[in-house]
Amino acid sequence: AVSVVIPGAVLYLPLEDLIDREKEIERLTKEQERLTKEIARCEGMLNNQNFVNKAPAAKVEAEKEKLEKYKEMIKLVESFTANGGDKVSVMANVTAVMKMTFPETFFWVGFYVVKDNVLLVGPFQGTPACMMIKYGKGVCGTAWERRETLIVPDVELFDGHIACSSLSRSEIVVPVMLDGEVVAEIDIDSTDVASFDETDRTYLEEVAAMVAPYFGQNS
Repeated sequence: AVSVVIPGAVLYLPLEDLIDREKEIERLTKEQERLTKEIARCEGMLNNQNFVNKAPAAKVEAEKEKLEKYKEMIKLVESFTANGGDKVSVMANVTAVMKMTFPETFFWVGFYVVKDNVLLVGPFQGTPACMMIKYGKGVCGTAWERRETLIVPDVELFDGHIACSSLSRSEIVVPVMLDGEVVAEIDIDSTDVASFDETDRTYLEEVAAMVAPYFGQNS
């Protein structure tokens, strides 16, 4: 539901009858097609001999390894998002898959869920987290406000960063969109600076698109 604050009252509007399920499925399908093209572009870059020759060998190998890990991760996420269930159990399993795939890079990984005009912490793996984040505040709140993925190479340089853990040095936040609105977010932190790039964005946005339909259910 969406809550609307007016002087002296708070109105709660159920979204169930406001979301056109077929149109949302169509939108998500198009988004998945876009992401598939972006993945192909990344793979093409790594298969481009000119790029490989110019880039440091270690960097090329690291990117190839990351792509392979993401491909396997997407397969596992698909297995948990294709068989039904409620959104909490889906988020819990998807979080476990992400953490399992990148145990060293993903220091903290999990979901924040939009409820009553704030982000509330959902299933996660890592150190204790901030329970609630306001709209427009910190990296998560800003990603919600902008309705776009945010990659922060150094959280200490991000104006208004909320330090849920002093160990966090870089972060990526990916909104989960349903019917044009942010309903949740994937939040991932690393203990190293500049841990996330466009490859992470591409695959994590695909994960968000697969999870999104569960927020249109009464679960």
